[in-house]
Amino acid sequence: MSDSDGREALLGELVRRLDAIELTGEPERIHSSFVVGLKKLPLRYRVSELRPS
Repeated sequence: MSDSDGREALLGELVRRLDAIELTGEPERIHSSFVVGLKKLPLRYRVSELRPS
């Protein structure tokens, strides 16, 4: 399994278990000509109970 496959599996499992997600503040961007992205993304989330498959 490659690193990207592992990240995709982890993200997929997390998304499947999220009941709710909301933004709790303003996103803060990285100010750089080299790196583009977010420095902070304040979130609140609720995860469902683990249910047997």
